[in-house]
Amino acid sequence: MPQQTKRRVLNQTEESILLSLARDGTQSRADLARRLGVMRSTVGTRVNNLMSAGLIRQQKTNGTAPAQQGVGRPPAGIELNPDYCRFVGVDFGVGYVRAVLTDLQCRVLRMIETEIPPVEQTPDRMADLLQDMVSRVYREFDPPTGISIAVPGIVRKDGVVVRLPLIGWRNVAFKAMLDERFGWIGPIEIENDANVFARGELLTGNSDLGASTIFFWLDSGIGAGIALNGALHTGARGLAGEVGHMYVRSPSGNGTERLDDVAGKLAVVARCRQAGFDVETVEDLIQLFHAGTPGSAQVFDDWTEAMAEALSSLVSVFDANALIFAGPLTRLMRVLQSDLSQRIEKRLIYGSRLPRILIRNEDTTRIATSCVVTMRERVLTRL
Repeated sequence: MPQQTKRRVLNQTEESILLSLARDGTQSRADLARRLGVMRSTVGTRVNNLMSAGLIRQQKTNGTAPAQQGVGRPPAGIELNPDYCRFVGVDFGVGYVRAVLTDLQCRVLRMIETEIPPVEQTPDRMADLLQDMVSRVYREFDPPTGISIAVPGIVRKDGVVVRLPLIGWRNVAFKAMLDERFGWIGPIEIENDANVFARGELLTGNSDLGASTIFFWLDSGIGAGIALNGALHTGARGLAGEVGHMYVRSPSGNGTERLDDVAGKLAVVARCRQAGFDVETVEDLIQLFHAGTPGSAQVFDDWTEAMAEALSSLVSVFDANALIFAGPLTRLMRVLQSDLSQRIEKRLIYGSRLPRILIRNEDTTRIATSCVVTMRERVLTRL
């Protein structure tokens, strides 16, 4: 595997070139020199070294000449060599697992997924399933350079899943279980899914939105990644961002409940079913909302109120410039966004204003590919 046979120590400029190509895509030598603030001759030398090592290559074209603008030949583009190594990203969700294999440019080469009832998602069962899925997703390719796994729960920096309430896990040394089964393939990393989403956004240049941005992953539960000055804040033990454990007023009017238990997808579906509505998916929820069926409005009003209460508190605490949302439940959020924004704004402290609210387009591979983007960044800084 190239990562093993050509391992070398990079100097600072070479590392910067790799990271710039990873984050910003194909560039000319002149672009790299300007972006990195170094001499073009220095970039030229380092580019040649990286080409010799197989890490980067001249951009390939489809055989047609690029359009000429002005006089002279367009500068040649430099890009990461996609074949240098590969990564596996795994989205471990409630009721499903999705794995992707990508190249060094993070292009998806293969994806496999499987559904599994939450009651069967025990630690041993999941470790065995991941072992099987990882081996299948890279079949016919060289073993991956790294494997990154996102889980919808609280994860310590040492890979212990402290709590995964939606399937009943507590203090599971999950990384150790995976290392024992298939750690020989490559380094294994485990992180909270919302943090993975946030890192992916930050590393792909999608989120130049100010000093304080909060990224939300809306699915069976609700998690967040908190970015301060462009860096993810994970806390002393890697546990920051568990907004689903915030307490908000209960829809029943009696006491408080966790945000997950009021506004998570499973909670909203359960409340609709308790009210007599035959719903199962987010699309069912949206159809129910648009139908205006008597008795359903209260469920959606309670969701909006709980989210507004939690989000306004977070905006005030972190003085957020932007709130970015992704995940399956964002389809419901889109139809409720106007009302939600008004309720958040009414709760903000005097002198503050509603931050930008951005909802990412749905992408079933987003978490798995964000895993890969994060793993690639770490690998490129360890060469």
